[in-house]
Amino acid sequence: MFKNLLINEWIKISKRKSNRVFAIIMAAFILLIGLLSVLFRHNTFFKEMPYTSLTVGIVLSVVQFYAIVIGAAVMSNEFKDSTMKHLLVKPVSRASVLLSKLCMVIFVIIGLSVILSLLSYLVGMITPGGNDLTFVEVSKMVGYGLPSVIFFVTVAIFISVLLKAPSLAIVIPIVGSFIGTTITFMLAKYDFYKYIIFAHLDPSMYDSDKNIGGGQAPDGFTPGLTIVLYVVYCAAFIVLSVWVFRKKEIN
Repeated sequence: MFKNLLINEWIKISKRKSNRVFAIIMAAFILLIGLLSVLFRHNTFFKEMPYTSLTVGIVLSVVQFYAIVIGAAVMSNEFKDSTMKHLLVKPVSRASVLLSKLCMVIFVIIGLSVILSLLSYLVGMITPGGNDLTFVEVSKMVGYGLPSVIFFVTVAIFISVLLKAPSLAIVIPIVGSFIGTTITFMLAKYDFYKYIIFAHLDPSMYDSDKNIGGGQAPDGFTPGLTIVLYVVYCAAFIVLSVWVFRKKEIN
């Protein structure tokens, strides 16, 4: 039954023109920057521009914001269109419905991140400066960016279930992604700061590769601590989302 829910969510997402438009716009951006690099290859700016790291970095940042939008909409749209009650008529649990939506959003975002980053790498091969990152480094950048994306998608879904307000479900995670680093920096002098999730959303701090991380993990931070805290925080938001969803009256 859960497989059928996943298929149903895939059909819904694949029918949304906004997803295709987003992918096309991002691909066009990557190709445009690459084309400008070739056309103006004698220009110092384009000749020295770190094309691959720049475009992959931009792509991953934009995908994160788009992921929040999808995560907020995937539940709130069902409430707004009064289609949620039709899903719940079927002999499936509310937890399965929510988790199928979360899993499909994550799947789509991983797909977009991988495809667009791969395109950036391939286009980077024809730019004047060539690729400033290896394929392995690009793969690492994608992998290191996913924890942050998945966390904020989880938060967006929780807020959309709690408030049925897509605008707040979008704004709150986006604001959190911006101020999270500031908050951890301000609290860095306190011992408890290492237990704040925002400080653990970038695993590249454990990578010694200067191109993508540089091994700048703060004192007291370990990969094990980061994994445990990440799992705990994400699990807490998922459990809360399921609990609220089960208690919510569907009209």
